[in-house]
Amino acid sequence: MVRRILVLAMAVSIGSLSVSAWKPKKESMKAIRKEIMSKKVPWSDSSRVAVVDFVEAIKRAYESKDTLFLQSTFIDKTYLVKKKEAEKNEYINGLRTCFQSGYRVRMNIYGHEIYRKGVGGETFSMSICVGYRCHKKKEVGYLFCLVDLNNPERPKVLVWVWQKERDPEVNKYSKENYIWGLYSGRNF
Repeated sequence: MVRRILVLAMAVSIGSLSVSAWKPKKESMKAIRKEIMSKKVPWSDSSRVAVVDFVEAIKRAYESKDTLFLQSTFIDKTYLVKKKEAEKNEYINGLRTCFQSGYRVRMNIYGHEIYRKGVGGETFSMSICVGYRCHKKKEVGYLFCLVDLNNPERPKVLVWVWQKERDPEVNKYSKENYIWGLYSGRNF
């Protein structure tokens, strides 16, 4: 009984922390995989596997500088990167320039919220706190993507947004909500 009260007290105190108190904590792909694979209905076995494969493929594509994979995954559309709109080819060409530096790219995931959209079959909303490092450049920010995984062999990125920091104009959630100031599937 005492243990339950302590656990409840800890949960309440952690839940009452302001968003600014949240510190990124590195998550392993193994932990992310385990969390996604534990999802229940309406997630099917194939959709859980497709989501894990997609997250791993994106991480691997950046670390291996595979712009061909990224080019084939993004649909021809405008994307929002650091509050500026970028056409698909403009964004991919910017990545190519970055990747040509010859330095190794390291990408880490520090938090995530992934859920299945209610429309579009196997369409998923992914909000991920990402940190990357390439030589002397190091950045942590928030990636949001809306991904169509109806054909898991040919995923389609429908929306891609990179935010360096939270923006209170993005949504009207309270600051206590993890999604406050971040793009999410609720915006689209």
